[in-house]
Amino acid sequence: MKKAILSLGLMAFAGSVITLQSCNKVKDAVLKNINPFDFSMQSFVVNVDPTPSGLDSLNTGAVSTKINLQDSINKYVPSGLSLSLNDVKEVRLKTVTVSPESGFTGGSTGNNFTNISDVAAMFNSNVGASAGLQNIGQWLNIPQSSEREMQPIVFDYTSNPVNLKNYFSTSGETEIRYFLRGKLRRAVTAPLQVRVTVQYTIVP
Repeated sequence: MKKAILSLGLMAFAGSVITLQSCNKVKDAVLKNINPFDFSMQSFVVNVDPTPSGLDSLNTGAVSTKINLQDSINKYVPSGLSLSLNDVKEVRLKTVTVSPESGFTGGSTGNNFTNISDVAAMFNSNVGASAGLQNIGQWLNIPQSSEREMQPIVFDYTSNPVNLKNYFSTSGETEIRYFLRGKLRRAVTAPLQVRVTVQYTIVP
């Protein structure tokens, strides 16, 4: 009798393993047919304060915004398929665009993007900070020219992908933090506001 019960138990276990393997094979097959997709075009305002006397650097306060990565994933997967953050290969930073919002004035003595010689838009999250992960950012040089005074600054990561998967929570919301760092060509003499727009790409 014990042998019969044991045999039935092994058969049930084997059946569950086969079912799990079949489900995984189906999921893997579906994932191969899902192309990388963009999501969550976040947009928020960062304040740039006048430069304190004697400083030649730009350091804005961090702006926090929340994102639910699972909700974004669910919008792009086929109906009936359960896909979590653990199932995807990468969550890439695609572009970060910094545009004039308010307070900008033209000219070589005005307050605009040419006040800055070099700038970076830095990324982290509550998950990344808790895990001791470093800030992510890309530095760009801004030439001294009238064309660049009001021209949006675009940090493009498509040719140099950065995987942010470990910066996101596998369930619920993640608090994303952005701030600007830079070296000034001349002091900012009046309050400015810039709009930061962020786009990500998920690679299944």
